[in-house]
Amino acid sequence: MFLSVCALLYFGREVLLPLVLATLFCFLLAPIVNRLESLGLGRKLAVICTSVFSACLLFALLYVLVAQVLDFVSAVPGYRENLRAKAASIHASENGVLARALETFRDFGRELSPTPPAVSRGAPNGPLAVEVVDAEAPAVSLLRRLGGNIFGPLGTAAIVAIFVIFMLIDREELRDRVIHLVGKGRLRLTTQAMDDAAQRVSRYLLAQSVVNGTYGLSVGLGLYLIGIPSAVLWGILAAVFRFVPYLGPWIGAACPLLVAFAMSPGWSTLVFTLILFFALEVITGNVIEPWLYGTSTGISPMAVLVSSVFWAWLWGLGGLLLATPLTVCFVVLGKHVPGLEFIEVMLGDKPPIARESRFYQRLLAGDEAELREIAEKHEEEGKIGELFDEIVLPALRQAEEDFSAGVLDRNELSEIYERIRTVLRSLAGFDQASSDDAPEVLLVPARNQGDELAGRMVAYLMHGRDVRVQVLSSGLLNAEIAPLCQGEQPPRLMISALTESRVQSAPALARRLLGGNNAGRAIIGVWGRPPDSPLKGPDGFVVIVGGREAARYAVGHRRDSAPLAEKSAAAAKSLPVSRAQTP
Repeated sequence: MFLSVCALLYFGREVLLPLVLATLFCFLLAPIVNRLESLGLGRKLAVICTSVFSACLLFALLYVLVAQVLDFVSAVPGYRENLRAKAASIHASENGVLARALETFRDFGRELSPTPPAVSRGAPNGPLAVEVVDAEAPAVSLLRRLGGNIFGPLGTAAIVAIFVIFMLIDREELRDRVIHLVGKGRLRLTTQAMDDAAQRVSRYLLAQSVVNGTYGLSVGLGLYLIGIPSAVLWGILAAVFRFVPYLGPWIGAACPLLVAFAMSPGWSTLVFTLILFFALEVITGNVIEPWLYGTSTGISPMAVLVSSVFWAWLWGLGGLLLATPLTVCFVVLGKHVPGLEFIEVMLGDKPPIARESRFYQRLLAGDEAELREIAEKHEEEGKIGELFDEIVLPALRQAEEDFSAGVLDRNELSEIYERIRTVLRSLAGFDQASSDDAPEVLLVPARNQGDELAGRMVAYLMHGRDVRVQVLSSGLLNAEIAPLCQGEQPPRLMISALTESRVQSAPALARRLLGGNNAGRAIIGVWGRPPDSPLKGPDGFVVIVGGREAARYAVGHRRDSAPLAEKSAAAAKSLPVSRAQTP
């Protein structure tokens, strides 16, 4: 199937390429037509005005381009002496390294060049070779070659222009025809896919046109100030080649750099030209593009490279320029059409698996280096709460659920615990988060090491908010824990629970530790659970979902450390389940 589609695209490129070009131009010009229509112009008049303006702009650019090319060609012979002077400055001597390399290439070229046949001065010994010479006049042959090279692209451009005009006039009808053909029984899905594709492609083309036009203008102005001849030509080429992903800017910079190398016997012009292109590319790629449209294409960098090679192989330079818009359309199809989801997974910029699933997969694989890299990255960005609540705790919860389902054995679960401990110890101050000095919050594991490990992560978040917290070991007996919960101003008890069954059994643990009358002042912390998923907490208890929310709650209630027996019912009604929030 894939080979059949490739063959159709390759052999039908003479028809398909103008049609695709016209469609993309239609996406680019449609917002302008809509704007003119909103000003009171009719559809046809708006299309005519837009087409005339676009044609005038293209012809002006073409005229300037041809004039600049002719000026450059006439100036090329004058660079010969500069090249000789620069070559002389490079050569340390006639036997220098560069001289020997050039001589080697010349000898190699002479070896590869065909040897002309020797001319015999005597009588021929065999029959003479007869060559048939075309009697066509040289002028006619030249015109024929020029006609093939000039009128072919002009004819394609005329076809594209006609397609664009008719598409802009009848775009609603064309849209309805496509929906009728491919949207039978899936009208909503097809409409959503087409609207999404049109918006993405139109936004991308418009943003790229603005960015590349500004980039080309800056290049032309910069080269003019440096003193590079035909600066307008190189600015136009830089703007055009920048539509080619990644390599395009440097392809457009190649000719100006060569001219800068050839036009002056010194090196300053070449250095200034290189600095110009490097600075413009850094500013455009890292400041202007993210500010203007960010990653609006929705495709990954690797997909851009692969699609560029694929479409260039099929359709040449035209395919190279159209690679990104075409790939955007395929990603939209993969997003909206059932059965084509693999296209969005392969080409889209979204992670193929969720962050917590990736972390859990690395835990299973024992890749501690990548696990530490994930943790260190979040620490550098100041997103420790996000690391715990959205990545590590859900992965730990998944491990506990897999163990309960028999997918993991006890040894494998213990190895996962140890890997998580190793990763968390790489965080600054993680081992000092638990305090034995008059704690304000006492974190008690509901059952096992997983609950204890989750509690230590929550304690780290509380410690970062200056809350004194103590995490008890899962190996302690209830009789050893109960005395720590007593006193005139006892610490607030928080039970750390990873799974639903432990949430439901937490009230019984709280009653054993605090006594039946005081059990209401216990808090049940639920970790690794999506904050928007439904959860019914036990009656009479405050249930908090997420480590960040637990830290906020502890800070907000730190002054009221008296027993909460009278307030437990009111607290349970006002905050039955506290949802985690993004800071």
